[in-house]
Amino acid sequence: DTLRSTPDTCQGLLIPSIWAYKSLSLILYTVNYPLDQGKSLKNKTDLPQQYHDYAKIWFWLGVPAFFAMSLVIVLMVFKP
Repeated sequence: DTLRSTPDTCQGLLIPSIWAYKSLSLILYTVNYPLDQGKSLKNKTDLPQQYHDYAKIWFWLGVPAFFAMSLVIVLMVFKP
């Protein structure tokens, strides 16, 4: 049984790719969040636009992740 390049193999790489992208955005988000928040609180200013951009990316990456995990649970319960 050798690994062949089939549609199933390509689909199997989709989820780890999404996970890696989400992890990278998490790192960027968590590194910048305390720095931006601390500066904003100290200077009594609004958070920079980059912070809001990261928050939007993080939120929208969570939407497909929610449906993917819901599908995993359904498949584990009903075992089609």
